[in-house]
Amino acid sequence: MQYYDLREEILAAKPSPLVEPTEAQVTKTKDLYNVNEPQAKAIIAAVSRTGFTLIQGQVLTPPLYTTAINVPRPPGTGKTKTVVGIASALLSPGSDDTIQIRGAPPAKKIAAKKLLVCAPSNAAVDELVIRFKRGLQSTKGDIWTPGIVRLGRSDVINAEVRDVTLEELIDARMAPTTNASKGNALGMEDLRAQHTKAVEERNVKQQQLDNARAKKLGPSDLLSEVDRLNTTIRELRRKLDIQRDQRKESGRNAEILRRQVQQQIINESQIICATLSGAGHEMLRNVNVDFETVIIDEAAQSVELSALIPLKFGCDKCILVGDPQQLVGAHCYCIIQLC
Repeated sequence: MQYYDLREEILAAKPSPLVEPTEAQVTKTKDLYNVNEPQAKAIIAAVSRTGFTLIQGQVLTPPLYTTAINVPRPPGTGKTKTVVGIASALLSPGSDDTIQIRGAPPAKKIAAKKLLVCAPSNAAVDELVIRFKRGLQSTKGDIWTPGIVRLGRSDVINAEVRDVTLEELIDARMAPTTNASKGNALGMEDLRAQHTKAVEERNVKQQQLDNARAKKLGPSDLLSEVDRLNTTIRELRRKLDIQRDQRKESGRNAEILRRQVQQQIINESQIICATLSGAGHEMLRNVNVDFETVIIDEAAQSVELSALIPLKFGCDKCILVGDPQQLVGAHCYCIIQLC
């Protein structure tokens, strides 16, 4: 163990000291985001610090980490509102990303602003998305709506936030292309119907021609009719082949366009919301995206390993919000009784 450079940091890690904000900063934050004093201090600390910030509900016994910021005890006493305040402070247009506190080390300046907001359950994530959709407060007091993307399966997502799911946003932008593809598909169906009808007519005429020849009757105009139908069938087959090639090319182009639209949506968004496991979504591996800040709500209800998933994006800030007095992460044990 003595050969590991980070041995002390891992085995004897200590949180960085919490620097108290000034009364003026607390008052300004309270008025701006309509929060109480503990919530204002939590917002200021979370925005100003890099690394990990713990925001927990007020408990009767001392917290595990003395530098954790306590907000009033749950339920419904403001932790989610604190998260919205933090997002507002981090993403406000024209803000400098940080609330400077005297004595605190300067936070790293980040050009692009993008948050990954996670929670253990879909219900908790959807509640955050609903709050974000109502708008964030800018540093000038204006309400503005950030670009929000909700990752996850539509069938398990609240109907109120389904319009900001990634699939819905992609489908909305690709609607003109999709409608054009449907038009081409209808064109192929018409060609197939015409081809089937021509083949059936040709077969009937050919049978009549064969019967006339068997009876040694003159073919009259049956032969020319069969030749005309054969020409029509060959032309329809040629058009169908062209349509198939165009459809294959259109499918390839649509897939490329879908990936481009997906990347564009992610680039334009400020907040990506997902469950902890959803942070490992294949889409996030396939697009070029970096998150400067990760916020984990209801962190006390998560399983430790799942909380590591959103940290793989190399964030500068990780803000954990929760209450140890609420339900902890669920672990399933299977007991087998041998008789």
